[in-house]
Amino acid sequence: DLLHILAMAIEKAQTTDRLAIRNALEQTGPYEGLVRKYERPFAPDRHEALSPEILFIGRYSKAGDIHRIE
Repeated sequence: DLLHILAMAIEKAQTTDRLAIRNALEQTGPYEGLVRKYERPFAPDRHEALSPEILFIGRYSKAGDIHRIE
């Protein structure tokens, strides 16, 4: 998901200047990603698109399902 969001920001910034891309990232959204739907992945006070509440460690079962490890 991050690569797609980054590509959107670079396109929006129309440059590869780091500061311009950061500013564009802070204005990017919404994005329907593989991991989740991002209403606004980044903001001036939040530079992490994923939060601890949605991350987990999992394991594949023999049937191929993902099970959360507590």
